[in-house]
Amino acid sequence: MPVAVELYSYESLKWDKDDIRLAAYRLAELVHLSSKTTRPESLCLMDSICLIERESSIAIVHRIPESANVTAGAVSLRNLLTRTVADFRPPDLDKRLRLAQQLASSVYSFGLVRWYHKDFNCHNIVFFSQQFVTAKGEV
Repeated sequence: MPVAVELYSYESLKWDKDDIRLAAYRLAELVHLSSKTTRPESLCLMDSICLIERESSIAIVHRIPESANVTAGAVSLRNLLTRTVADFRPPDLDKRLRLAQQLASSVYSFGLVRWYHKDFNCHNIVFFSQQFVTAKGEV
């Protein structure tokens, strides 16, 4: 089973012990939420497998969608927008509008489940494979 790991070094984040404790608690809640099979359909995020805490860092292990081409790797929305991905042809306007609608709906759904991400941006929205499969499905 292919996985993706988000690793956060406490030193680079410049957090004190209380910040670390709070972040670990909130990330554990997110891992629990993303592993539920009954989460809102509009909540687009990869399934989380576990949270790993170490003395100097914390990591979230995500399951990569089965339909993803793992050999192609993940591509950020930022890289797609700035056209830094070789051989990428932007989708037609209808597909781009559908993607924008899915992203807006997903951000709204995070609020509904009381998870407020203060740093949604084009760097942390990722796609997989040549078909650019999202956590929710093909775009």
